[in-house]
Amino acid sequence: MRVSASPERSPARAPPRRPRFLRVLARGWLCALSLLVMLGAGSRSAYAQAPPPITVEREPGAEDCPDTASLVARVETIIGRSGSPDATPYRVTFSRSAQGFTAAIRSGSDGATVRYLDAHEPNCAALAHATAIALAVLFDADLGGTAEQPEEKPPEAATPPVQAPPQKAPPSASERESQADIASGAKGAKARVDPLFSIGTAALVGVLRPVVLALVADAGLEIKSFRGSLGAVWVTPQTIELAPGSARENLISGNVRLCYALAGRGMLRFDSCSGALIGAATAEARGFTSNERHTELFLAFPAELSLSGRSRFIGWQLGASALVLYRPNEFEVEGRGPTYRPAPVAGMFALRIFFEPLR
Repeated sequence: MRVSASPERSPARAPPRRPRFLRVLARGWLCALSLLVMLGAGSRSAYAQAPPPITVEREPGAEDCPDTASLVARVETIIGRSGSPDATPYRVTFSRSAQGFTAAIRSGSDGATVRYLDAHEPNCAALAHATAIALAVLFDADLGGTAEQPEEKPPEAATPPVQAPPQKAPPSASERESQADIASGAKGAKARVDPLFSIGTAALVGVLRPVVLALVADAGLEIKSFRGSLGAVWVTPQTIELAPGSARENLISGNVRLCYALAGRGMLRFDSCSGALIGAATAEARGFTSNERHTELFLAFPAELSLSGRSRFIGWQLGASALVLYRPNEFEVEGRGPTYRPAPVAGMFALRIFFEPLR
């Protein structure tokens, strides 16, 4: 016999719950999204605060020129904002020569484009200002001139004239700095002219005697790589014993000199010089039956090489010259022959101390 039970009503079922791993996955996506937002904000902040891509190299003698940090700070002050990582990188090389300071600005990774700035100044201050302004202009052009423009104010209503003119406000610090930069740039663009004076000693070889001593003095101008001067050469009187008497000879000459700098390194300079020596050579007989005095033209053309060095307004110069004599000066004493037979080409070695008071 089968016994069957009557069917009972099934209990009400609860709605299906979301699996746990879906909730964990959703939370992970929210955390990742928040992290991406924070990284994006940080990158935008770093982008806005990135310094201009400038590197500085200072050659020997240009240590007082600004380094990388100092030049970057100057440029940021002028452009009024930080740089951009996408801006063109610039490499600046400061160097010093006998004429002054030079800045070479190279752009791009290969440094193919070069701009040169020169300043004939005793220090690097003027060149540092000019370099910072040039870099600021280049960065502003790279960024498309995106500097913030001041808002234009609407024109104010006309006011009745007043009796006393309004006082002009003094220039601000930025205006004063801009005026100083403009003045420094204009000053550095002009060719510098410096007066110079020199004195020294020289040895003449093969002129009146095998070797005679002389005094030299010059005054002239220095313009960039050129030096020009007018001066004098005075040879100490020479006495030649010719029994039963003697002959006394002397020489005084003017000196026209022009030099050009072939090379320079720091405060040293290597010059090539030429010009002319124009003067008079005199001989006088003494102690003979008939004593006479003769004067002849002395004319020589020098070909000189010189090395000089200086510290600001004082310096030295060592030169060696070959003197091509127009006509060798030869004096004779009757019955005794010539006092000395000079060669067609003589020599001159000179050491000068020069002064440039306006340096």
